Amino acid sequence: MCRLMNRRFPAILAAVSSVMMLALLLCACGDGYARHPEDPAADPATVEPRIHAMVGNAADCFDQGRLHEAFRILKDAETLLGALSPEEAASVATRDMFLLEVYTANIYSNYRDFACAARYYASAMKFAASPRDSLQTLLNISVMSSHSGDSLLAARAAHGISTMTVPDKDYQKYAVAVAEAYVQKYFGDRSRSRDLFMQSLRTARSKGLKLHSSLTPVSELYEYYSSGGNLDSMLFWLDDYTRLAETFRAPEMMADVNKGYWKAYTLKGDRENALKAYNAYFSIVDSIYNPAGFQALNSRYNEENLNRTNDRMMRLELTVSRQKIILSAIVAAIAVAALIWLLWRRARMSQRRIFFLNREIARQEAASVSDPVARTPDTDDPPIPNADTEQPGDPSASDRTRHSELMRSVNAVLADPAVYCDPEFSITVLARLVGSNSKYVSQAINDSTGMNFRSFINSLRIKVARSRLAGNGEYASMTIQAISESVGFRSTSNFVLAFKKVMGITPSAYQKLAKNSIDS
Repeated sequence: MCRLMNRRFPAILAAVSSVMMLALLLCACGDGYARHPEDPAADPATVEPRIHAMVGNAADCFDQGRLHEAFRILKDAETLLGALSPEEAASVATRDMFLLEVYTANIYSNYRDFACAARYYASAMKFAASPRDSLQTLLNISVMSSHSGDSLLAARAAHGISTMTVPDKDYQKYAVAVAEAYVQKYFGDRSRSRDLFMQSLRTARSKGLKLHSSLTPVSELYEYYSSGGNLDSMLFWLDDYTRLAETFRAPEMMADVNKGYWKAYTLKGDRENALKAYNAYFSIVDSIYNPAGFQALNSRYNEENLNRTNDRMMRLELTVSRQKIILSAIVAAIAVAALIWLLWRRARMSQRRIFFLNREIARQEAASVSDPVARTPDTDDPPIPNADTEQPGDPSASDRTRHSELMRSVNAVLADPAVYCDPEFSITVLARLVGSNSKYVSQAINDSTGMNFRSFINSLRIKVARSRLAGNGEYASMTIQAISESVGFRSTSNFVLAFKKVMGITPSAYQKLAKNSIDS
């Protein structure tokens, strides 16, 4: 399906462009369309204060690490603005428009969609009210373009910084050094990049720039020495970065710091502290990032925008019956083409995100030997009914109590992976180990987890297999078949299907990503 769309997409795009040009021509001849009376932004006088409040709320959410909530607010603000005519939208404060684009770009940057972040920063340039805003936005465009591999745009933005006329020459010198450092990092000489980051840090500290200016060069210098395996220099810059992160208390900085200590302790062979840093890193990441949820949220807004566009097209009022017939066909064609485009884009984005996520998992778990497969007994179990409210002879209350107690026993037995990684392990064996019968065990698992016994056990086995595929210890040279057998699967094909269902990627691809991460 994806390959077919990749081949046909240029033709589809050309057809849609022709149809849209015809639609514009016909609309120019007709009466156009009026805004729907129920449109939430139909009263332009109320939009400006609403946009201002929404941008402020989004900024607060972003600073507190609540990225999804900030994204929802910003997208709702875009929806309000999208319903206005250009003349009405011009009444919104320029500063609010600038911040709306900048914070949206910041969120895409946090989720590593650097190309989209660069586009939003470029859009923010239209609303930059001061030379300092323009300079900072150009710097962001250069950095995001470097991350996304657009060398031309990155170099052009870096050149634009150097040719600007701004009152703050010290900050301009700092920005030029940072922009050129990123260009060198991704497209030139990494040693030259290191020297430029050193230069930008000296400028920031000797000229008394804001403390925040030191963050970028310090974090990049620690990353440079980390990638080179220079532990002493890495720890020197990591300690400096830690002090800055603790000053600002930004969640993403604290996550980056813990990731750095995780790698440092791993290089030193200090497994205990490495595990602590590992747990601290994922604790912060899990609290502020959810890439799958963000993708679903982004897709939802894309779909809503598509539906809103279609609704407006359906409300077109034409004066000639022939135009009405043609426009009806155009609306249908655009809807189908837009839906195909959306599916194609979502498929592409999904593949990229899955690759990135699993690459990070492989890199992170290559240093870890833990197998976090056991579930905390009391956390996810159904609540025990209140004895004061339970009616005698109430079978549902009795079942819930029995299932809750039974699941505690099940979780205790399954705390040892050796139990469920046995290929002979079955619900009958589990029932015997917990002193119950198969029917009750099956019902308890289904009620507590929403999965049947086989799916539940497979999910636990996949977690063990994931660690072993990362090449830890004795499993480093094992084949996919051997690893599937080691976690209890009798059939390699069944293991591949179960692994892909849970992880979104095949075991062989996961193993390859893990080995590449270790080699690099």
